[in-house]
Amino acid sequence: SLSGFADLLSESLNNKYFPKDHVIYNEGDLGDHMYFINSGTVEVETRDGFQIKLGKGAVFGEGALLSKDKKRSAAVKCVTPVHVIEVDRRFFNKYLSNPDSSELAHSLREKVNARALSRAGDKLVREGSSETVEYKKGDILFDEGGRGKCLYMLDEGKIDLSTGGNSVQVLSPGELCGLQSVLLKRPITFTATCISDKCRLRSMCETDFNKLLKSSRSMKESLENMCLRRVFKKAVVKKMNKSFPSASELREVFDAVDLDHSGTLDMNEIKEVLNFLDTKLTKRQTKDILRSLDLDGSGEIDFEEFKNIFGKQ
Repeated sequence: SLSGFADLLSESLNNKYFPKDHVIYNEGDLGDHMYFINSGTVEVETRDGFQIKLGKGAVFGEGALLSKDKKRSAAVKCVTPVHVIEVDRRFFNKYLSNPDSSELAHSLREKVNARALSRAGDKLVREGSSETVEYKKGDILFDEGGRGKCLYMLDEGKIDLSTGGNSVQVLSPGELCGLQSVLLKRPITFTATCISDKCRLRSMCETDFNKLLKSSRSMKESLENMCLRRVFKKAVVKKMNKSFPSASELREVFDAVDLDHSGTLDMNEIKEVLNFLDTKLTKRQTKDILRSLDLDGSGEIDFEEFKNIFGKQ
């Protein structure tokens, strides 16, 4: 991906050096640059306690270039001396406007979404009051259609989320389940089954979860986004009457939803597939699900967006 940027934006690339302990930017600053790390390590930290270190080959700072408010969502400090390549907003926007760059542009936007979701999960783990529970292979955490009072954070093992016997998504450590019922106030959307020898999770009750939500608007938005995408996946599984496919088979699913064969999915086509799940979904709910999938804000979803979202799950 770095070579793709270099070829297109060679005149904008600016090599910079930052010494150890230098603060590249603070949370809340307005941001006009993104960075590729050539060497060294930086630490990304948010005011609510999230921390992660990034090294050679990592990208940071793109979130402010993609967000409407242009603000930094975290502070970045050099753990070691760091060499970076800096790209400014003007040339970044030029890159995004090039039709040939859509795949990497979508990838960057999805990386920002994944980062926000990771921070939300981290906040739940650090600040939430949770109880450890364990299940063995074949045990069911909850059944589709009930009313859940807890959400679960998976620490060990694999959990299969299914509907009608077909798998919608297999969860790995660090992922959440039971969220739709607690967050969206709807009946449980899936049956959750432990499919590894042992599954160890942390459960959080609805009351504690709601307290955390009030303290972080960004966390709520990230978790809602994840829930809406899972609702769409369930609708696809209902339509296809088989488990959600692997990355290599996503084109079949996309083409089945793309009723007019235009190469993009619009509001009407999203609504059509959601009807397999619930014919009473409102226009607002349908728009919210479309928004959760629409990485470039165009109002439609092309296959590159579809692949970037579902090809890595």
